[in-house]
Amino acid sequence: MTEQIFTKESKTLEEYTQEEQFEMRYKSGVAMARKEAKQEGRLEGKEENQREVAINMLEKGLPLELIADCVKLSVEEIKALKNN
Repeated sequence: MTEQIFTKESKTLEEYTQEEQFEMRYKSGVAMARKEAKQEGRLEGKEENQREVAINMLEKGLPLELIADCVKLSVEEIKALKNN
């Protein structure tokens, strides 16, 4: 038989007080929210960069279809950028 030594780090969830459980869940939720916010921010930054590149390409007079292919936006999205 293997003996288990229980330290504070190896407690099961049931062994923590309600306050400790709440704190652990809160910290876990905050960490998840931060991760999601970072991912969302990166995606928004990427999309903004795509629009900026498309606008620069429009200013150079490149065809809409070429711009759409290069920046991975639809032709309709390129047209909307052109009209703004």
